[in-house]
Amino acid sequence: MKVGGFEFADEKLAEQAKKELEGIRYIKEQMDMENPDMVLQVYGKVIEEKLFQTPVGYCFLKELQEYLMAVPYVRNEDIIPIPLPDQYGSQTKAADTKHTGQETQAQEKTEPVKQVERIEKHLDYKKRFHTLSVACCIMLLTMLAMFAITLTSNNPNILNYENKLINKYENWEQELDERQQQLDEREQELNGMNP
Repeated sequence: MKVGGFEFADEKLAEQAKKELEGIRYIKEQMDMENPDMVLQVYGKVIEEKLFQTPVGYCFLKELQEYLMAVPYVRNEDIIPIPLPDQYGSQTKAADTKHTGQETQAQEKTEPVKQVERIEKHLDYKKRFHTLSVACCIMLLTMLAMFAITLTSNNPNILNYENKLINKYENWEQELDERQQQLDEREQELNGMNP
């Protein structure tokens, strides 16, 4: 029987894999993959309760484990290793007792390398965050300075050009009216002198 991309010779094991596949679907529907804390809790609970016993379930656990390892702020010590049953040659009892932070020798050898990589990635994110924060602050200050200059400037700009133009034309119109009035007064004076 084929279940979840695996072919099972044992019908009982295949039925168990089908149940696990349904459980995986349910977990994926209920779990928010954008929340690493929730994923870590679900991952730990599934391992503690030994919900998965087939390759289908182990693949899902490995997928969750890799996701958690990729999250910079989740510590490797908090990610419980996936215990395998004796048929796979594992003597791990991490699911029977709570994780104490002690790793097997093979894991201890690879763990420092993984930790260094994760720390470097984490520092890289911190550097990027600080760099981008400084850049954003500089751009914000620049924009505020530009607005201040624009608002206090006497030159027409996009914010005050309409008012400046209206005022300018009103001044011209007023000057023209005054000149016209002066010309009319001169004309009347000249007409009054010449009878």
